[in-house]
Amino acid sequence: MVLECNRKKNTTWVYMIAFKHILMLAREHGYMDRNPFADYKLNCESVTRNYLSMPELRSIIRLSPESPTLQLIRDAFLFSCFTGLSYIDLRRLTPRHLQRTHDCLWIHTFRQKTGTPVHIRLFDVAHAIVRKYLSDGCDTPIFDLPTNGWCNSCLERLMSMAGITRRITFHAARHTFATTITLSQGMAIETISELLGHKSVRTTQIYAKITLSKLERDMMLLSKKIDRLYQNPVTVEF
Repeated sequence: MVLECNRKKNTTWVYMIAFKHILMLAREHGYMDRNPFADYKLNCESVTRNYLSMPELRSIIRLSPESPTLQLIRDAFLFSCFTGLSYIDLRRLTPRHLQRTHDCLWIHTFRQKTGTPVHIRLFDVAHAIVRKYLSDGCDTPIFDLPTNGWCNSCLERLMSMAGITRRITFHAARHTFATTITLSQGMAIETISELLGHKSVRTTQIYAKITLSKLERDMMLLSKKIDRLYQNPVTVEF
């Protein structure tokens, strides 16, 4: 069935969760004698989450799309990479959500998906982008984005222009923030969880995969500490 409907395993898994729940309700209300899914266990497939590396981010920043739509989507995608905001939360972002504290511009908003509060200080890149699109209306969306599907189609063109061959969707920007921008730079997983608006650190651990560069840097720092502690090691013959 999965192959016939041209759906991946995890997509089918999401649909089956909803279908199983409907059948359970039907059984509870007496519309069915038995739940055919009572002994059926649903399993998802572990997937590698796409994110951009720092060199890839620089390639996208250097792009100069001629189309205004491509410029908008490139800028919005980069803004998401440097703030962690999802597509839907980015579409809802207005000047009212921006506040200046101690000469720094912050985003104060709520995630539409979970209702969790999110507080993000803007980096210089994100600050420069938002200044480009700010309007006078406090409740006017900063980024007038098309549908998510159209954004992803435009991102395919942008990635091709930047020499990135793998498929990158708008949601990959959120993964990029969790991985390349924060985790790989040494930020604590608990802080990243707050910035992403997750209710549980376990959710963040799924998004924020430890990169090889962070592993190498952590081992280098540890090596320096160990070398200082044991400056006169005992000679060991192998």
